[in-house]
Amino acid sequence: MSLLDRLANRITQFYAEHVETLLFRLRSSRRLHDCGAAGRERLPVASLEFGGSDDCTGPLCRPLIRRYARYYRRFSRVTLQQARTTEGSGLLAAIDLRQYEGYATFLRQLKQRSDSFYRNARKAERRGYSMQPFQFGNHAPDIHAIRRSSRMRSCGPVIDAFVLTLDALGGAPVRLAAIEQPVCPAHWELFFGVFLHRPGYRQGEVAVHRQLVAYTRLHRIGNTVRYAEFIGHGQHVRQGVMMLLHLGVLAWLLDGDNSMAQGIEFLTYGPIEQGGAGLFFWKRKALFMPHVLSSPLSLGNSG
Repeated sequence: MSLLDRLANRITQFYAEHVETLLFRLRSSRRLHDCGAAGRERLPVASLEFGGSDDCTGPLCRPLIRRYARYYRRFSRVTLQQARTTEGSGLLAAIDLRQYEGYATFLRQLKQRSDSFYRNARKAERRGYSMQPFQFGNHAPDIHAIRRSSRMRSCGPVIDAFVLTLDALGGAPVRLAAIEQPVCPAHWELFFGVFLHRPGYRQGEVAVHRQLVAYTRLHRIGNTVRYAEFIGHGQHVRQGVMMLLHLGVLAWLLDGDNSMAQGIEFLTYGPIEQGGAGLFFWKRKALFMPHVLSSPLSLGNSG
């Protein structure tokens, strides 16, 4: 790891532990009110089950379980009750997928909440954008461009905009690789992106004929999927691409014939206190709601 990378990690850690915690305390009560919640004690409870049986032998199974056992513990009911200042821990933004019979039901409720969200996604489609799965390495130069496209985002300053190199993402592809299929259906990492069709467009010397302008990195851990990354290029985010991406993911998750999505009950996207008013507004329109987690979290036989 380079000196710049180590410095970036320290700055990010300091921001999360000190600056962001303070912001959470300042924002928590107001955002709960704006979500229509009467109080923390009346929030819906999400029961996360991470899996981890003896059959889970994929390379990502135990690393994801360990990582998210630590990550989600901050949102658990016991942690919030024991914390000296609970507002500093944040409340998890989640969509309970069990309340929807399918994507059509979700879409109907979303239109009732904010028809403009749906209309913006449709506008993106009419402008030539489309949502598709992709292999990370095939589009590393575009990912590099996306992550360096804005120095400030809703969550604050973007360190990547100053220090991220293409080499740190694996470099430009020399050939196109097939999308890697998950080894374990209960623990996986997948990428979905919004593309703009551009004949002759290249990543390095490889012709891909499409430009990646927004993407999400999805992590599944048992009955839960998280937006581990959800980011768009600064020149395209106003074209409805993030709405299109979110709706595409929900359509994929709520597809009853999709074996990779079987058993998924929750989609999560960080704390409701995270980010500025714009991101919070976006999450509400996307149907994310604050949740607390049952405690202890169910980790299966993860050890």
